[in-house]
Amino acid sequence: MKVGITGHQNLTAAESDWLKEELEIEIKRMKIEEAYSCLAIGADQIFARVILANNIPLVAITPCKKYEQTFDGNHTELYKSLVKQATNEIKLDFESPSEEAYFEAGKTVVNKSDVLFAFWNNFPAKGLGGTADIVSFAKKLNKKIIHLNPITKNKNYINHG
Repeated sequence: MKVGITGHQNLTAAESDWLKEELEIEIKRMKIEEAYSCLAIGADQIFARVILANNIPLVAITPCKKYEQTFDGNHTELYKSLVKQATNEIKLDFESPSEEAYFEAGKTVVNKSDVLFAFWNNFPAKGLGGTADIVSFAKKLNKKIIHLNPITKNKNYINHG
């Protein structure tokens, strides 16, 4: 089974802790061959760290050539560290960061995954390629989704039959 992540970037400490706990529970229940993440700040990086801690191969999806420039300070170092630990990196052809690049990267995660983890508050995306857009794309493809809602602390299984 292959899994991916989409989710919010700006998380509180409590949200981060809850996400990490829920990911640990779900990941231990699955037989995962490979995991996909764009390694954005927040949910993507938490997912990547949990995946790596469980010795699961991680594939980094890089939205554009200048993606690293979107990170600052400690976030840059963490991003570089996660990319180095990834078993593979898929680099999209966009030159610079853009909503279109992020949307394509999110769609790549969905296309490569059998199950998508979505750390999402149920609100519309703030821009093209946001979490809501990626969840909508996954639903159109009838992908299995594990929806973790940071507001309600509920977990929903979508398209799991």
